[in-house]
Amino acid sequence: MSKYITIPVTGRFYWVELWFHDNSTNPKGTQVVDTEMKVVRTVSISQFNESIKKTVETTKNTYSVGAEVGASYGPVSATVKSEVTASKEIQDTYAYTVREQKDMSVQETIIDNREYIVKGGGKLGLYQAFFSAPGVVVSLNQTRTGGELPAAQDVAIDLKLQELQFLKELQAVYTDNHNNRPFDCLHEITGQNEDINSGFGGKYCYLKPIFTNQVNQAMTQCRVRVESSAVKGPNITDDLAKGAGGKFRYLQFNQDPNTPSKFTAAALFRRVGNAPTLKDAPGYAVMTTDINAGRKGDWLVTEKYREKLRQKAAQEGLQSVDELKTVYKSRILEQKASTNAQSQPPYPPPPPPPSQPTAFPSAPTSSPSSKPPAPPGLKTLSSYIDLPKTLALPPKEIEHIWRLRHASLPTSLCAIIPSTTYLRIQETARKHPHFILPLPREGSSGAEIHFLQWSFPAPDTATVVFTHLAEYKLRGEFSQPHTTITMHLELMKEKGLVLMQGQVLEGRGVSVEEARWLILCLQKFYGGEQGKHSGRRRLLERFSQGDEAFRVEELVDEAEKII
Repeated sequence: MSKYITIPVTGRFYWVELWFHDNSTNPKGTQVVDTEMKVVRTVSISQFNESIKKTVETTKNTYSVGAEVGASYGPVSATVKSEVTASKEIQDTYAYTVREQKDMSVQETIIDNREYIVKGGGKLGLYQAFFSAPGVVVSLNQTRTGGELPAAQDVAIDLKLQELQFLKELQAVYTDNHNNRPFDCLHEITGQNEDINSGFGGKYCYLKPIFTNQVNQAMTQCRVRVESSAVKGPNITDDLAKGAGGKFRYLQFNQDPNTPSKFTAAALFRRVGNAPTLKDAPGYAVMTTDINAGRKGDWLVTEKYREKLRQKAAQEGLQSVDELKTVYKSRILEQKASTNAQSQPPYPPPPPPPSQPTAFPSAPTSSPSSKPPAPPGLKTLSSYIDLPKTLALPPKEIEHIWRLRHASLPTSLCAIIPSTTYLRIQETARKHPHFILPLPREGSSGAEIHFLQWSFPAPDTATVVFTHLAEYKLRGEFSQPHTTITMHLELMKEKGLVLMQGQVLEGRGVSVEEARWLILCLQKFYGGEQGKHSGRRRLLERFSQGDEAFRVEELVDEAEKII
């Protein structure tokens, strides 16, 4: 889980004189003044971030903020604590600074249509409000009159920071059985097989990312090495072609503290045919050469720190990295469809755990010949049980066999879902593929929020992944789920059953019992009958529509009714 700290920041709210008229020498006459003023918001993100860094260092002991030596932190939110008349405008400026992380200078000229009258023998000044803090200067659309300059005041701001995670290294992990694949290994961005050695014999080989919060240990470069003899040394993986024969294949990486751009994530890109380019992998900034050069296969894609992505977003006329990824999501799906349409890989990949889905099942049927083949690497029901023999068994016996099949695995999840219940869930999931669910914590009146995503890689397969919402906000599509469940529909038509199985990843902050609670919540929110539990259905609709009326408090209240 990401670590959060809060540091105090002090800004200054003050007034600047626009004009001052002394009419004291003209006791009988009056002066009429029209006014023009400018409203300007200026943000220097480099100064802002440098201020964060210095403030963390100077306050971590004084305020016991819990900052770790050598760690880097990024802003999450800012709260104006002091009561000043321009609190909302200051809050909005900080919200922009935290969210967009880019420089800004916006100027607006305002003609004040009011006439200011300076009576004979009197004095009058017009003053405009300003706010300044490290990296932020705002001239506000707020004025006041008076005979002398108003006093300035300090503004206390609480800045919430999140510990940044960087990619430190990649480790080669070998297994003799694809079922032992590391759950947190690098994913292939189009949903294909992650095994580097797939189709070439030898060990099953996966790349496991190792993260650090120490910016000086962050990876800054990664390159492929293909050698005729074995190589050992620091900052290099073990042989990625172990046991397959032929040349030795490695990834070598550097960790240069003086290089400003740091790697934060990595993924694999498998493609048959023409070599991929960065245009084929939106959201990434760097691509290595072919890991499987000379034998066709995976390409490794690594994402650098967010500056390059922000530059790309700006070039596209977009406001943020998240908006860039949303716009380019369809291009990734098009690329995946193009890849699958070219040709099937010349080797049968071993079946991995359920991959990321793309489409919902339309008309499930138990006849394998009437359906398109499952995507390469997708683990279907026949990977677990003998499907033809199972079809000859009564439903009660199938349920017994399915539960027994998973009973010996402590992190395993399994269930039997009646087809009528699943069809209601499916109908709702088509409309609302994303949602959040609360997980109550013992000894606390609050709840931890988790993000769920539905996806459907084949006509007889549906998958749901659960991720900590905080991590999903930080890493988006690169976040690592803590729980994955897959629903197999092969028996739905003939037996009226949907078989569910899943896994909880150890060390990700969620127990098996807590995962079961999330699955129960999913069933209650998605599987409610029409006309019943209208509050849950309303929450789903508001969340999907981005309705501002959606309230987490109401979500928690509805979840508590399930108990």
